[in-house]
Amino acid sequence: MNENQQPLQDEENTAEENQAVEAAETSGPEQPEGPAEDRVFGMPRTCFRGTALGVAFGFLLCGFAGILFDVQLDSTMCVIVCAAAGYLISRMVYRKRGTDASQNGK
Repeated sequence: MNENQQPLQDEENTAEENQAVEAAETSGPEQPEGPAEDRVFGMPRTCFRGTALGVAFGFLLCGFAGILFDVQLDSTMCVIVCAAAGYLISRMVYRKRGTDASQNGK
């Protein structure tokens, strides 16, 4: 046996182990994400996305108001108000999805 053949056999063993692990992972049924996995910064993912969209809309609104109406708005207040509105709207959507899913599950 050559010294050069030893690492090749180690790589083959590692590849076989990787295939066995992949087969074990794919053979089991997929489990749905739990509520802990569906949260970002402690809030549901839907609410986080709505808040992020509200922040982006707040910056755009402030910029367009400055361009179109030549008005200098406080961007902080504009962003906070829009983020709160985005959060509240997305929270209503999240609750509506939850009630629809629970009613369909019964």
